[in-house]
Amino acid sequence: MHGLKILVITWTHPMPPGSLIAQCFADKGCVVEEIKYNVSAPDITLLLNQWKKSLFHFRPDLVLIMKGAKISKEILTEIKTLSTAKLALWLVDNALLELHPDNIWPPHYRTVEAKAYPLYDTVFMYDSFDVSHCRQLGLHNAVYLPLAFCESIYHPLNSATLYDMSFIGYRYLNRERLIGSLKGFHLGIGGCGWEGSSLHNYVIKDYVPYASPNHIYNQSKIVLNIHSPQSVHGGNLRNFEVLGSGSVLCAERLKDLLDLFSEDEVVFYSSAEELKEKISFLLANDQKRRQIAQNGHQCAIAHHTFSHRINSILNTLYPS
Repeated sequence: MHGLKILVITWTHPMPPGSLIAQCFADKGCVVEEIKYNVSAPDITLLLNQWKKSLFHFRPDLVLIMKGAKISKEILTEIKTLSTAKLALWLVDNALLELHPDNIWPPHYRTVEAKAYPLYDTVFMYDSFDVSHCRQLGLHNAVYLPLAFCESIYHPLNSATLYDMSFIGYRYLNRERLIGSLKGFHLGIGGCGWEGSSLHNYVIKDYVPYASPNHIYNQSKIVLNIHSPQSVHGGNLRNFEVLGSGSVLCAERLKDLLDLFSEDEVVFYSSAEELKEKISFLLANDQKRRQIAQNGHQCAIAHHTFSHRINSILNTLYPS
């Protein structure tokens, strides 16, 4: 793909870091330009103006949009009249649902972004359930693409162990209930909203929201993942980041994760009781725990970096 001109449109939220995605394309020999936009802005007129300038001056072969929040059917229609570039969307969260304000359940269906999906050449989705659901709705450009991790951010450190187990993520009801059942262990919790919960005594004081938790993962014997209800089959970024850090990952038995990892690479659970039993076993068996961590890390390095995903994107859009 040497010389392929790619415009990467990323949001200012640091997960995943858009500039690193752009760099992955550059490492493949592509010529890359990046535009960042603020998802929280009241409108995206500034993004649209930047986009038009780039189409005129840079003349990309491919426009890859990360997440695509607030990018409507009308905006894409206007852009398609200005360029013959391929348009691809990479969704790093649920394709069809989003949370209500204040995390009121259940989630509701998106409107603006979802109506634009048919205009893309390809929509990459991290959850195979979303892909099958969208295809049933007639969206045949949906393609399954698991998430990944960045090696420059997530990697093993020579850190002292501070926690039996840690969890980093937003405070949701299902997460609070499960972690609350694990109070017998030495826990560390980071993320937004936990200070006001019954688990506030376990909040990690030096954790900065949206900063890399790699050091905390390395200070933990086990790292717990609890997905939000958005994830039906697919695993979120945290799975790959924990494995990249070299730590033991405990995650729910989600279909896509079971397809990607073995029981010797990830510790899977289906209930609070099973999770507690497995945590107790791993904490009492250092050698087994370290072997699982090593296996998971080797698998992540070999198959699940962002460089691997960029290869998949290029091969899908430009098959040889």
